Order: sequence, then structure tokens, then C-alpha cells
Amino acid sequence: MLFRSALLVASAIGAAAAPASHFASVLTASSSAVHSLPVGKTPISRGDMRELGRLAQAVNSAYCPHDRDLQPLPIPVEQTPLQSRHQRRAHTSRHHSSVLITSDDDEFAALADDVDLNWYISHTPETQTLTLAFSSLPSIDDLLELLASEPAESNATEALVDLPAYLFPPEAVDSFPAPRMHHAYRRALETHGTAALLAVLDLLESPPAAPRSRATVLADYFFGAPPQPAAAARPITHVDITGHGLGAAVGMLTALALHLETAGPAALAYARPLDRVDISATLFGLPRVGDQQFADWVDTVTAHSPGGDDVDSKLRIHRVSSYADTVAHLPARHLDLAHPAHGEIWVGADPRVAYACRADAEGTEADACAAGIPLERTSLLDHAGPFAGVWIGAGACRRTFG
Repeated sequence: MLFRSALLVASAIGAAAAPASHFASVLTASSSAVHSLPVGKTPISRGDMRELGRLAQAVNSAYCPHDRDLQPLPIPVEQTPLQSRHQRRAHTSRHHSSVLITSDDDEFAALADDVDLNWYISHTPETQTLTLAFSSLPSIDDLLELLASEPAESNATEALVDLPAYLFPPEAVDSFPAPRMHHAYRRALETHGTAALLAVLDLLESPPAAPRSRATVLADYFFGAPPQPAAAARPITHVDITGHGLGAAVGMLTALALHLETAGPAALAYARPLDRVDISATLFGLPRVGDQQFADWVDTVTAHSPGGDDVDSKLRIHRVSSYADTVAHLPARHLDLAHPAHGEIWVGADPRVAYACRADAEGTEADACAAGIPLERTSLLDHAGPFAGVWIGAGACRRTFG
């Protein structure tokens, strides 16, 4: 504890003295920014830190269904040091978000009998954004038990299984040998992941209309104005996917499946062909999901558009680890599992500073960040954060009802 406190002071002094050019923006910049990082670790910008905090709060809304009315969350806008407090307040907008679908809805409630996971989809009309957020299992012990479990099938001898063909058609994945994932995620993907994916696709095909604000409704009531219809629906242009623990793993797989569905030939099969949307997956406390072939495929998909176009991919994936989080090291590497080489954000010993990480060799995890901490020196306490000052989990809920 004393050692980390000393690092906290030293890191704060160093961060304050570092020039702005030494900071990187990966969450709030183009998707190519992560591929132009220098080798090692680079502190991320204040705008990226605010975005981390916003998305961590979105995950907490999956853990805490009674807190969802505490949204909307502030949308971060990059600010300069010379702006006054009043100017900064004016540049921090609060877009109205409404929750459209949740795993508690009657049609999805039975899914909890298979995997006790929560999720919801919200809509922000001003930014034409859908947000899909997944919780993890109720306790860290439940997650550890799942990651250490044996395959459920009596004849299964391997921990790795094929990606479901109905979500990842071999012709769309276009990778040999085929990527494989750890068996522990299959049931959650087949239930919650697939249900959430289909719900997002329905909303992309038929975008929701923007609801009238409460202020407008009250003004019409008091001043006797005739009711006005809701604003016309605008197409969704961006999908944020976020999750924690098991929810992070399901979120990654859902983001990949959604990308294949919207960026490939399948998009033309809908009654109204789907537009290509920007998909951002920000995944907190992500365990290893697949083998090295899977990790390499994720790096390829996030670097290039389908068909080999020389433009930025419409998909970006960032995994966010809190210092010595044990879960980021599981399942262990001896099972031939690996994280993608690109997109790591690591919260260091000083939780006020997070780093964008890049390994010194393609296809490997960056030893300067989470991978550099031996498994025996990790801590389960760090799985909850903090992430930009936000602790993730059911313990962060503000309201509880018996």
C-alpha cells in the first residue's frame, strides 16, 4: 500500500509535468490511432479518461437496474487548459438517453435461468447512438468458477470450441485455421449475446423515434398547446458496446458478430438494407476470449474494412484492465489463449492515469502493461477498478430494493 501511494504521488507529479504531446487519444480519435501508437505505454488524454468513466457508469447501469434513471451521462468534449469553469460547464452536454430494451423484459427474463447476466440497450437521439451494456456474473467467485470449468459435453476433451457458425459464418470470418474461443463463453453468447444482438439489429432496421422531452410535454400541458407528434426517427450511426468480466467477453463477441452483419453482404438481406455503422466496444476486466488465431483475426478486423478497403475499419475494440486485475490473466496462457495485440488500455498503479499500450512485436501482449505483472502478483480486488474514478459492480449501486 505504501509503495502504491508513493507511485501515486510520483505519477501525479510526472503527469502534471508532461507536455500535452505525450498523451494519446484512442477512444475519442479515429480507429487508426491505436495502430500508430509508439511501442510501450502512452498516457491517454483527459478526454479519453472522461470517456472511460462514462462507459464504466454505463456498465454499472447494467448491474443496477434501479439506477438507470440516473442517466443521461455527460458526453465528454475535449477542453483546453485556458477555458474558464463556465466555458467548461457549457461544453459538457447531457444528451437525453432512454432505455429501450433490457434483459428483465418478459421475452428475455428466462435467459437468467441459464446465465445470470444483465444487459440493456439505450438510445441517445442527439448522437444517433445505441448503447448496449452487459454486467458480469453476480460475484467474482462465480466468474472464476466458470473460467475454470470443464466443457459441459461429456465427449468434449478440449477447452476451446469453434465460433458459432450462425453468428460467424466461415465465409465471413475468412481465416485459416479457423479462430476458436474458450468454451466458458458459449452459453452466455448463445442466450444473452444472441438476444441482445438481434434486438440491436431490429433497432438498426427500424430506428426508434426520438421521444419528446419532459419539458416540452409540461409546457404543452400548462399552456394548452395541442400535442405534437414525436420527432421523426433518424438512422442509427453509432453503436457503443461495453461490459465487465463475462459481460466484456460476450460484448466482444457480440461486437464482432454485429460488425460482420452490418459491414458484409448480410446487410443487404434486410427489408431496409442496413447502413454501415461505427461500432465501439470498450470492455472492462476482459478475460482471454480465444486462441492466438482468434486474437490475430480480431486485430485484422479492427485494422481494415471488409473486402480489404484502404479505409479505417468501422469496428474498434478496446480492453481496459485495472492495474493487477487477475481476470485479465485468465484463462491461463497454457490453454493457448491470447488477448488481441492492439487496443489495450491499462490503468496503472496511480488510478488517475491510464495508458494506451502497444507490444514490441505483432501478435503479442504488451509486457509494459497488464501482461508484465506475473499471475501470482495479481489481485481480484482490482477487477472492480477504479476506471477513471468509477468502481464497477453491484457494490456501486446507489439504490437497492428488497
